[in-house]
Amino acid sequence: MALPGRDECLAALRGFVAVLRGDPQAPRYYDLSVDGVWRSFWPGLLLTIPYTLLLPAADPTVTTDVGALLGQFVLQLAVWFVYLAVMMVFCRAFGLTARYAVFVILYNWGQAVLLLSILPVLALAAAGLLPAAVPQGWSLLLLLFWLFAVTRMARVGLGAALGAAVLAGLLDPAVTELLHRLVDLIL
Repeated sequence: MALPGRDECLAALRGFVAVLRGDPQAPRYYDLSVDGVWRSFWPGLLLTIPYTLLLPAADPTVTTDVGALLGQFVLQLAVWFVYLAVMMVFCRAFGLTARYAVFVILYNWGQAVLLLSILPVLALAAAGLLPAAVPQGWSLLLLLFWLFAVTRMARVGLGAALGAAVLAGLLDPAVTELLHRLVDLIL
């Protein structure tokens, strides 16, 4: 399975904007094939690497030793995949399984956009050009944006009613918080 090409990435960005606008035709920008589902994981996966390496610039509790960074990388991936698993159960409960793959594609490409939004801020903080409070504030703004984006993804990708879409959006930070607390308890 090849990495997505430039044209597919640009189409996905246009699709993401269409999702944010609530355009029900937004999925047409994405490759909705089985290969397209698998390729949609690559951008977020690759961008998680620099995100993990730059994370200590924004979060002083994250150490820079290799083991801690590897653990942070695995935790980021676990949050991502556990959320998608929770959404599979959610889709079954709400009768939305027919378009689950479309949601996965939208969500994966959305993850890439989210990571692209935070990486420059983290890099500037790591270089000492921004205080650590700036990435933390930016992350809070991105969280609010992400809640909106995932809600739109659920509306457009799954065809979910507004209440179910809002719940899908809220499940993302809930899963994130739950896994982070679980890791803190274990370690």
